Formats: sequence, C-alpha cells, structure tokens
Amino acid sequence: IFGNNKACAGPATAEEGVRARLSITTDIVHGQGYWSPGLRVGQDGGWGVRYARLSRPMWAREIPQNVDLGSKWQIESAGLLEVDREFCGERWCGGLGVAHINRVTPMNGTFWNFGLHARYAIDKDWSIVFDHYSHGSALGIAQDKSNRGFNLLGVSYGF
Repeated sequence: IFGNNKACAGPATAEEGVRARLSITTDIVHGQGYWSPGLRVGQDGGWGVRYARLSRPMWAREIPQNVDLGSKWQIESAGLLEVDREFCGERWCGGLGVAHINRVTPMNGTFWNFGLHARYAIDKDWSIVFDHYSHGSALGIAQDKSNRGFNLLGVSYGF
C-alpha cells in the first residue's frame, strides 16, 4: 500500500523535493464550527513542517432579534506548529507528527499534541485530507485533561 508514486510519494529528483501544500479543513466530530487554514512545507512522502490556525466563531448565548450580530461576533483562534512525517503509497498517504497548539481548548486539553494524518491524492496537486490532533490520554498521557481532539476534514492544493 505504501509504494512509490509521483501523485503522492517522495520526489524523483532533489529539485522536486520540497513542496508547499495549502489546505482548508473543518472539524467533523466534536468541534463543529472549528475550521482551519493551513500550510505544510516539506517532502510528499517525507518530513515536513505544518502551520495552521484553528478557529471558530464565538456567538453570544442569547441574542435578541433587534441586536446587530456584528457587534456580538468574535473569532476564537489558536496557532498550530507541527513537525510530521508522511508515508505514501500510490494514492494514499498516512502521517504522524508532534504538534504544539498555543492555546489549550476543550478539544486538545494540553499545549503538546500528537498529529495523525491521512491524505488521498486526487491528482498530483489536489488531495482530500483528514487531520487528527489530540494529546493521547488513551495512551495514559495527561488523563485528567480534556482530550476530545480536533478531527479535521478538507482539501489541499500542493505546489
């Protein structure tokens, strides 16, 4: 399943080695409303560094019908920086990494988290992506902290 293929795997030459991949994802499980623009720079099928913003709108609990919604709207946001490694096959890539999220939320519970990734290459540039971030309480790490995790599904474009 994890062989060499130009659509998803490592580069054929050193010049093709480093690529950037822009993504836009949204949480599909516990953190509905969270969305994340992101950028990964590195080798497809190799090491990379990822930066993303985990954001969601914060609405007032009760807004009377005659109140301007613009004055009650804010964005809650956290930055994510991760070092990861991808392992790729013909179309599928799986990856894992260590991420620092600069804000503790009910989703992650701690600043340091694991990243698990899956990516399906539609073609050389476009992919469907799934990213999961949590601190690993199931592994016995910080079991007293919230560990719902971010579960982000979206698309990415590599160049």
